[in-house]
Amino acid sequence: MSLMGASLVVIIFAILAHYIGLVRWTGQVMAHARQATAILQDSTLDDLTKEKAMQTAAIQLFKLLGLLILGSLTAVTLPLGVIWLADTGGLLSFDGVLAILVRWEFLLAATMAGFTVFIVLHRIKKRVPKTKPF
Repeated sequence: MSLMGASLVVIIFAILAHYIGLVRWTGQVMAHARQATAILQDSTLDDLTKEKAMQTAAIQLFKLLGLLILGSLTAVTLPLGVIWLADTGGLLSFDGVLAILVRWEFLLAATMAGFTVFIVLHRIKKRVPKTKPF
């Protein structure tokens, strides 16, 4: 039963991470970092222009950091809250689920399953033609 609870935590976390926007925000962090690096390497810009661009990039990165922290906490807390409620109702053992969640075998299996789902969904998304709304 603890294995089922641990699997439920991982699945709910993945769904929440997707719908909250953690993956999208991570992509935005990478884009801002690349843009900032390109600005620093641009020899046609003067130091004042580079400094202003870096300050703007830093502000955006700090905002995204806050979103990532809050989103991650939400995506972790909600499924663990469900398990805690199940524990108070006598359906699952919260400690048992946590013990499963930190086992290397479970982490490896969850990672492999996650990558498999990601690859399958990515391939399906590439094949489905985009439709235009009316």
